[in-house]
Amino acid sequence: MYRLNLKFISILFILLFTIISSALYQQQKMSAVNEAEKRIEIFMKKWLALFHYVEVEQKEVFYQLEKEGTLTKKSYFNPKVLSFTYIARQIQEKYEENEKANGKIPYNYRIAATTPRNSVNLATEHEAEILTRFRNDEIDKFTEFLYRDSEKFYTSYTPIERTTKSCMRCHSTPDKAPTGLVERYGTEAGFGESEGVIRGMIIMEIPFSEIEKEAFNNFALTLFIIIFVFAGFFMIIKILITKDKKLLEINNELEKLSNTDMLTNIANRRYFDKKLSQQWKLMGRVKKPISLILCDIDFFKTYNDTYGHQKGDTCLALVAQAISSAVKRPNDIVARYGGEEFVIVLPDTDNNSAINIAEKIQRNVSDLNINHSASTVSPIVTLSMGISTLLVTKHNSHDTLLGFADDLLYQAKDGGRNCYKAEVTN
Repeated sequence: MYRLNLKFISILFILLFTIISSALYQQQKMSAVNEAEKRIEIFMKKWLALFHYVEVEQKEVFYQLEKEGTLTKKSYFNPKVLSFTYIARQIQEKYEENEKANGKIPYNYRIAATTPRNSVNLATEHEAEILTRFRNDEIDKFTEFLYRDSEKFYTSYTPIERTTKSCMRCHSTPDKAPTGLVERYGTEAGFGESEGVIRGMIIMEIPFSEIEKEAFNNFALTLFIIIFVFAGFFMIIKILITKDKKLLEINNELEKLSNTDMLTNIANRRYFDKKLSQQWKLMGRVKKPISLILCDIDFFKTYNDTYGHQKGDTCLALVAQAISSAVKRPNDIVARYGGEEFVIVLPDTDNNSAINIAEKIQRNVSDLNINHSASTVSPIVTLSMGISTLLVTKHNSHDTLLGFADDLLYQAKDGGRNCYKAEVTN
């Protein structure tokens, strides 16, 4: 039972640990993605601020200067101050240069379009598919993992706001665009647009391995704590079960001592009384007979007087074992009834079967060949026995069974000893 309890608890702990570990692992994976999203959001806010400054604040200044005649239509266009795409690319290149110089993997920011002015911003086939889904309002955001140079990147695609009336200054027709822009990029690229169109999208790539490693370290630390806690609980439970096992063993030993005759090492009178009552009730329910054999060592008092009490104790122990060896079934009971008397309870046993057991007991005791020179019936130790069998009914009791066996024992003694008397009583 002790091993079964520990095995069950071990299996339960392993199962709980597996479930918790799996859930925790999934949670850490999600936390890594959430951290990547958070970093992209912070990074995007900075670029959107720059986009607003260039496309709204800065361009309006140049348009106003043109309107006032300070700048001519041809002279005011310069991508270094008026093209957000150009400015963003230059900043990204400088940022990448600084990050790589410090041994870091840089974040990557770029704009992709299907009809860009500069071919460096041309969307790949995969990117063009995503852009088409944005334009068709199928999605409003798209993320995926990409691998480049053995590095894992968390990649986010965000559509640029749809074109407005102010965008048409440079993207409708060449005659409306600054001459400097037309001279730089020609009359084809970037023209022919209309209001309300998604021209391109912003692609953000951030190195994910570092975030993933940090999440895994958190997972490993949490897992270690869980293992430590589980191990602690297991040791406490093991100690408690061990103490309980020892206490149970002590209780069982005390129970055994309280039910065992110390001299003969068979059941005592107390245990016999309890078990006889239990078996009597059981046989009453199943409507089966119960037999009882009451044994007495012939002339035992004279044996003690002749050989001494120490030899007498040895004789009692040997006879008890000889009786026990003749009784095989687990529900049969062999007990010391008192002094030199022994009793055998045989549930679900008829009188003939009980007689067979009595005869086997006689043979076993005879085989001991214990000298008894003071006996008037045999030169060796012998037994007299009374064998009673009853079918349990509501009109009788186990005391009745015991009383019949006692009467039959006295008949055996009166009949010359070293014999048995048997009877079936209704």
